[in-house]
Amino acid sequence: MNPAMKKDIRGFLWVLFLGIAAGAICVLFLVLYYGPSGKYMAKNTLLAPHTLSKLWYSDVNSKTGGNSRFVFQKILLSYWEKGQKSVQLDEKQYASLYDAISSDKSLLEPSQEVIHFFDSDKLTRIMVMVKTEDNASWQYVSKEFQEVQFIPDGDYYRIELHEDASGNHWAYFYHPGIYKEVIHPLIHGMP
Repeated sequence: MNPAMKKDIRGFLWVLFLGIAAGAICVLFLVLYYGPSGKYMAKNTLLAPHTLSKLWYSDVNSKTGGNSRFVFQKILLSYWEKGQKSVQLDEKQYASLYDAISSDKSLLEPSQEVIHFFDSDKLTRIMVMVKTEDNASWQYVSKEFQEVQFIPDGDYYRIELHEDASGNHWAYFYHPGIYKEVIHPLIHGMP
């Protein structure tokens, strides 16, 4: 092999090495700077108001055992006030909640104390309900699609996550005054 060819091969290998090294450094920077933090944004976990009317998906129908198409039905607000009560929210009311919490970031690792706040049977719940697309009585099913739970007069709430792993999964959030500022007006009527 002549010396000019060796020099060209060394130059090519050097450029190739520098390109791979620069790519690795860029990937490392992006992973460290923009990588997963383990936190959720409320707007990415909660169903957006403008998507409610477009919601439809296939799932197992508990009456038929087969798959049925489910569509949005309603939004229920369930709360405890001298007994369990519930009211139906319209999309405008739901949108006010969504706007208030959309920029919240979840707690990375909620304390056991925060998790135990949600063991109460007197939680306030907002549930997005779906129903089978076909209303025939032999296959009609109404069920909960997503739930958000609030601690009465508290600052914590959690949003149900839909994950592949079995069991209930939640993202926990802290928002000072969320109950008094947003939930209480929904329960007692918006101005």
